[in-house]
Amino acid sequence: MKLRSVALALTFLVPGAVQAADLQVSSASQIASAFGSASAGDRIIIAPGEYSFGAALWTGNAGPVTVTTTDVGAAKLNFNSLEGLVFNHPDWTLEKVWVNGVCAGENCEAGVGVKAGATRFKMQQARVSNWTQHVKAARDPTSEVEDAQILSSEFWNDALRPNGATPLDLVGGKRWRIIGNYVHDYGGDPNGDYGIFLKGGTSDGLIERNLIICAQDNAAGGATLGISFGGGGTGYSFCPNQNCDCEDYDSIARNNIVLHCTDAGLHTKRACGSKFYNNTVYDVGVGVQIQINGAGAPVQIRNNVLSAGISGPGNLYTESNNLISAAASVFRSAYANPDLADFRGGSNSSALENQGANLGEVAGDYCGTTRNMIDLGAIEFPGACDTWPWPGALVPSPGGADAGLRDAGQRDAGQRDAGQRDAEPPGPDASVAPDAGVVTPADGGARDAGSARPSADAGDQTPDDNTPLEGSGCHAMQAARGDLAWLLAAAFLLTLRRRRSLP
Repeated sequence: MKLRSVALALTFLVPGAVQAADLQVSSASQIASAFGSASAGDRIIIAPGEYSFGAALWTGNAGPVTVTTTDVGAAKLNFNSLEGLVFNHPDWTLEKVWVNGVCAGENCEAGVGVKAGATRFKMQQARVSNWTQHVKAARDPTSEVEDAQILSSEFWNDALRPNGATPLDLVGGKRWRIIGNYVHDYGGDPNGDYGIFLKGGTSDGLIERNLIICAQDNAAGGATLGISFGGGGTGYSFCPNQNCDCEDYDSIARNNIVLHCTDAGLHTKRACGSKFYNNTVYDVGVGVQIQINGAGAPVQIRNNVLSAGISGPGNLYTESNNLISAAASVFRSAYANPDLADFRGGSNSSALENQGANLGEVAGDYCGTTRNMIDLGAIEFPGACDTWPWPGALVPSPGGADAGLRDAGQRDAGQRDAGQRDAEPPGPDASVAPDAGVVTPADGGARDAGSARPSADAGDQTPDDNTPLEGSGCHAMQAARGDLAWLLAAAFLLTLRRRRSLP
């Protein structure tokens, strides 16, 4: 009887779940209205087409709320504004939608804003183009985002931006998960543009299985870097307790492919215990740059394949089992066609095979293949998956045509002459001084105990699956079976969704 009572109570006391809705929208005004009014359990389903906006859209309520469309890129939101979509409430998901900047000059700053309150934000199979910061995450004086995910999405600019661009500009946050994305064509600033960086006291982040091509469709321009823990640094007034001694704590970049960058493929600045494991870095100015020492544990560099060297004082990092300054001929033998981002197995990969250390934190490779002999770089041989064209967003709708990718073109198979540019030192990041504006409210915030690493935060705890049922032994199981129908009925009522359209 107790389980039956709980089921009935849930049916009557949780009307919000029953009222959750599919918001079918097909105009800019409907999208704006839905974005501000959607509440827990709703889905905003945007009809295919292009929509124009002159101002940013901000979330209005806590989720879970999903913003989606029929296929990858089917709904294109064109913003002529400083920001595009801004998430400042927890449990929102953005999927398949294309967020595009159409401002004159470089006035489109942040395509997707992730504010400190947007815990458990999730982006998947999205496209974001033509912004200075395609995703801009910011902390405030007392909090930072937690458990956010950016998955299988594409980020790029159609042309170089003289003042630069950093597609994934993530300041603060615990347990970022940045997995399976395609980041490309974002250069322009001679002081340094980064494909992905974590900084401002981030901790326990994961950057994994991303394809980063600094110059793919556009000519190379400025100083382009791939992945960084620390970026150009954070202004001290924005750091936890105004202390930037550790820009990142214990995050890991593994199984990534980085190529065609004029500056460093992998980079750190005041990183503490950050790790670069099993990455493939090709045609770059510097393989790994360790720029300024952090106050904590040294950076770890293991099992990587680098076409250039490691830059930085030896006391700032530990390295082992890396192939450093590998010649282009080694890459072209080991991989099918690295100049065209085709990193399937080539004619002779012996220089990379079975040369790595067995790292507990690297169970698989870029393709998701389980590692056995532990090869160097992102691909475990024989490399079986297609790295190009990038397949991350190629998920066809049931009964529909493949959503496809934007045409990335075919670059000349010859190796770019990137030169061996000195990566020292990338200049201050654009978010250091201007972060007080509307795009980034105060990238600072408090952390306990000065620069000490924050205590491990388990985030959302999983309920104890071993909690016994009412009673014990067989009698308890029989009671549970007797009331299962009532629980199923309650669950059905709680998940009913009524469809409605906005005016």
